[in-house]
Amino acid sequence: MFLGEFYLDGGENEKALENLKEAETMFQEMGMDYWLDRTRTLEIPRHEDAAFP
Repeated sequence: MFLGEFYLDGGENEKALENLKEAETMFQEMGMDYWLDRTRTLEIPRHEDAAFP
């Protein structure tokens, strides 16, 4: 998740989104609700051509 935040701060939104989606999946699999919620509440600029919704 922190790598995704780092990319987000650096303006690399595609890399950020990729890393945050991966973190979200792992947190969900491990039942880590606090971190899952934190990952989901990050504001990620989304583009129409983004790989993830």
